Amino acid sequence: MIADTVEIRRPVLPSEYLALYNTNSTIEHIRVSLKKYFATIYKRPRTGDGRITDAELDNLAQDYLDSDRDPRRDVESFFNSLNGYSPKSVAVNLSLLKGFLGRNGVRFDEYFWKDLKRKRKGGRSSRAATQDEAPTVEQLRAIITHLPINTRAQALTLASSGMRIGESLKITLADIHLDEEPVRVEIRAEITKTGDARTSFLSTEAVQVLEEWLKVKDQYLKTAAGRSHLHEKKLQDERVFPWSAPVFYRAWENALRKAGFAMRDNNTKTRIHVHHPHTLRKFFRTRGGQSQVPVDAVEVLMGHEGYLTGAYRKLRDDKKALAKLYIQMEPFVSTGDTAQAMEVREETRELQLQLKKVVAKNSGLEDRLKSMEASLGDARTLFFEMLGNIVGEKLRKEREAEVMALYPKQTVELRLTE
Repeated sequence: MIADTVEIRRPVLPSEYLALYNTNSTIEHIRVSLKKYFATIYKRPRTGDGRITDAELDNLAQDYLDSDRDPRRDVESFFNSLNGYSPKSVAVNLSLLKGFLGRNGVRFDEYFWKDLKRKRKGGRSSRAATQDEAPTVEQLRAIITHLPINTRAQALTLASSGMRIGESLKITLADIHLDEEPVRVEIRAEITKTGDARTSFLSTEAVQVLEEWLKVKDQYLKTAAGRSHLHEKKLQDERVFPWSAPVFYRAWENALRKAGFAMRDNNTKTRIHVHHPHTLRKFFRTRGGQSQVPVDAVEVLMGHEGYLTGAYRKLRDDKKALAKLYIQMEPFVSTGDTAQAMEVREETRELQLQLKKVVAKNSGLEDRLKSMEASLGDARTLFFEMLGNIVGEKLRKEREAEVMALYPKQTVELRLTE
């Protein structure tokens, strides 16, 4: 094989290469890209009859790596076959192919890959093919009113946490700490796209709807199990959102249509909705960036850490610091009015401070009252003691006067002798 660098080694077949990865979505993307590549090389259809099957992939790769083909020309042919794909899709396919070839010792210098990117057919720019837009607060508020309680809870979870749809469909109640403020969500490593665990949070608004959904979740599962005939549904499902992505997509598209925001992007083959479900994550990124929270901190919550500095990478493990930052940005990732939400938050804090002052003041008054009661008790005792003495002295003098009146002479003599 002709390449800039070729190492003689035992070929790493697709099945072995795919086993190096843990994330199902990544494995599937690599498999599809390799099928596209070998379909181009061996002039096989990519879909329908004659397409390459999973069982054939290893044999085709073995034959290819043992041949004397020119991989440079093959990669260029593959690149040309991607005409009409979005720039991002082209880049992903080339990157996945580059990894497989590199694992088999076939490498080109970086200029080769850069030159391919400059050769995009039709002079297409590097902008994203899909002109999607994050919904505004007003639009999102209108859309979610047309969602049933289950998918409304999921939509608000996505918008206020920055989670990916696939991640949200795998979280369990054990991942959500409802007893904390703000409510913390631990997104486990095995369900993230990057394979790295991370922490995010939910807005008060999202939590309120989520709690309402959890009250009826069991009934939903029973109904879904009774209604399903093609696929068996579990009566017990520990996932917070126990359905597949298409279920959420359909509910979202229906809500878009009812809210009057079902605009489509005519630049894409499938005319995807401008406000498709993935823009909820974009909503989090856009709105979070408008708060006083540093953009890099928002990226940490979203799981984008590749280009961040060491300080922000360390922030990922500082849950208390993340929680404080999230409290600042929460009004911006909620569907309520930002100013009103911040005003309510400030009013709440002011009331809490006033309450603490009142409690402290009452505590001081209570101590003073106890002291006064003790002093009053002492005064009362002293008063009755003095009163007793006065009355006793008066009675004694009255008795003496009566005696003197009756026996004046004897009394005088008695006093003189004393």
